[in-house]
Amino acid sequence: MKEASEKHLCITSIEIGRGEVAMDKKVLDLFRRDLCKDQRKLEIIEAAPTLNIQTTKIIRKHGTTYDENLNEISSMNYLRENGINGIPKFLHNSQQSKDYIEIEYFEGIRVFNMLAYLRDIARENLSIRTVVIDFRTRLLERCLERQRNIQNLLISWRRTRKNRMPYPLQKLKNTVYLLSCAMQLPTNIVKINEELDRLNLHFFSIATVPFRDATTKNMIVHVPSLHLDNLLFLDQNDILEADERRKKHIISSILNGTFEQYIEAPLIDIDFASCEHDTTIYDDAIGFSCHEITWNGVPDRSITCWNQSCELVNEDIALSFIIRYLRFGGRKLAYKMIHPDAYPFRFHYDDGQFYFKKLNLVIEKFWSDAPTHISELMRFIDFVANADINKFVYYNDIIHEMCKKCDRKFYLDIYPY
Repeated sequence: MKEASEKHLCITSIEIGRGEVAMDKKVLDLFRRDLCKDQRKLEIIEAAPTLNIQTTKIIRKHGTTYDENLNEISSMNYLRENGINGIPKFLHNSQQSKDYIEIEYFEGIRVFNMLAYLRDIARENLSIRTVVIDFRTRLLERCLERQRNIQNLLISWRRTRKNRMPYPLQKLKNTVYLLSCAMQLPTNIVKINEELDRLNLHFFSIATVPFRDATTKNMIVHVPSLHLDNLLFLDQNDILEADERRKKHIISSILNGTFEQYIEAPLIDIDFASCEHDTTIYDDAIGFSCHEITWNGVPDRSITCWNQSCELVNEDIALSFIIRYLRFGGRKLAYKMIHPDAYPFRFHYDDGQFYFKKLNLVIEKFWSDAPTHISELMRFIDFVANADINKFVYYNDIIHEMCKKCDRKFYLDIYPY
C-alpha cells in the first residue's frame, strides 16, 4: 500500500488547469530547501586599503553550515600553501563569525561563459571557426592541467580531515521525486529509491576524493575588463544585453588578433564549499570534460579519470555518471519548470535535458548489466529525456515569496552579474 500511495502522489500532486501548471506546495518547498541555489546570501564589499590582498573587493559568503565553512577555508588554504596560484585568499573577520567567510573577489569572466561564447562564435562565423576551436582547445588544456593538480592536492588534504561523508544520497532521491512530480511521470518512486539505495552502498565504498565540483563554472579567467560590471550602461541594468555586448567584444578581439591575451590570462578557482563531502575519483574528470559545454561524445575510459595509476572500473564510471548527471540535469530542469524567473539568468547557456538524453547511452557503454539492476531509474531517465519540458513550466513563480531571505540576484556569470 505504501508503494502505491507514494507512486500515486507523484502522478496526482500537480494538476493542469487553464493552460497552466498548478504546482503542489510540497514540491515547491522541496525545491526551495534542496535544489534552489539562491539560499545562500552573498555580498560584495569594498576592500579596506589596509588589507594585504590582490583585489579591491571582497565577497562575503554566508554558508549553509559551519562545517561547510571550515572545510572551504581549510581546503583553500591548503591549496595556496602547496603552490597553487589563483586560489582566493581567506580573510579572517574580526568577529570570527560562524555564519560567513570573506575571500578575495576576482573580476573577469567564468571559463564556462567564455566557452559558451566560443561555441556560439564557431557556429555563427565559419570563416574563423578553426581559429576559435584552437582557442577553445588551448583554454581547456590549461584548465585541465590545473584541475588535475588541484585534485591531487585535495586528495592529500583529505588525509588531514576527520569524519568524512560522501555526497548525500537524499539529494539524488529528492531530484528524482521532484522531477517525477513536476512532470507527472508514471515512475515508481519506491523502486527507484531501492535502486538508489543499492547504488549508494557501493558509492560509499569508492567515495574517496573530495567533491571539488571541477566544472568550468567554478573557474575564472582573470581579466577585469571583461567583468560584466564594466559593460553595463549607466541608465539601465540589463545583464543579458551586457552579455551580448561582451560577446561582440570577444568576436572583435578574435578578428583583430588581441584575443590571445585572454587565453593566457591568470586562472582563478572559486567555490570549494562542496569539499565538505566526498565523491569518486572519476567525478572531477566527468564534471570537467563531460559537461554539456565540453561534451565531445560518449567518452573513452581514459577521459573519465585523471589518475593514470588508478585501475579503471567500468561500473564505477557508470555510477559516477549517474550521480553527476542527476545533479547537473536535475537542478537545471527544476529551475526551468519551477523557478522560470531565475532560469534565463542562472542557466542562460545550459540545457538540463541534455544530461538525461546522454545518461543512458553512457550507462549502457560502461555497465551492460545496468538494465537488470536499475531498470526503473533508467526508465525515469528516458521519460525525462523525451519529455516536452515546456508543458510543465510553472509560470506563476511564487518562489520569491517562499524565499524572502534568499539572495535574489540571478547571475549568469560571476556574482552578482
